[in-house]
Formats: sequence, structure tokens, C-alpha cells
Amino acid sequence: GGEPFCQAIPLARLGEKAHELGLDIITYTGYTFEYLLENADEDNGYLELLRVTDFLVDGKFEIDKKSYLLKFRGSSNQRYIDCKKSLKTGKVCIIDD
Repeated sequence: GGEPFCQAIPLARLGEKAHELGLDIITYTGYTFEYLLENADEDNGYLELLRVTDFLVDGKFEIDKKSYLLKFRGSSNQRYIDCKKSLKTGKVCIIDD
């Protein structure tokens, strides 16, 4: 549990090892993709973790927007993002449910 971007550097290393095993990485964060990009620096490792993330679910869980019908998300304000494509294109690429 906890916010993965509060420990981004060690989780990026773990993600690299998972990729070596042929696994995909999905990262859940309360931050937005845009916030992470804007605030990435050499010390916090945000960009490192984003680069090993295949799929990102961003945004805080909001109980009043909770839905059991959403794939991979708990509330409708959260986005399911193709992280690789988003980093490549420079814009958020949302995966439709």
C-alpha cells in the first residue's frame, strides 16, 4: 500500500526487474500524470517510475464517484492511462473501458 511515487526510485528498479521477466507494470497513484511530469526531477524518481510503468491509474479515489463497473479503477474521476504512449506523445492517452 501507500503512494508509489513517495518511493519511486526503488519501485522503478523493481519495475525494471519485472520487465526482465516479461511482466507488465500497472501503477496506481493519487497524483495526476500531468502533476508527476511537471514535478519530476533528478531526486524524486518520478520519471524513472513512469518510464517502467506500462499502465497508470491516476487520481485520488473519491467515494462519491465509486463504481464497481469500472475496469481497474475505483472511482470515475480516475483515469486508466497507456503510460508508454503518453510519454512518447507528450499527452495523456486514456484507455477506454
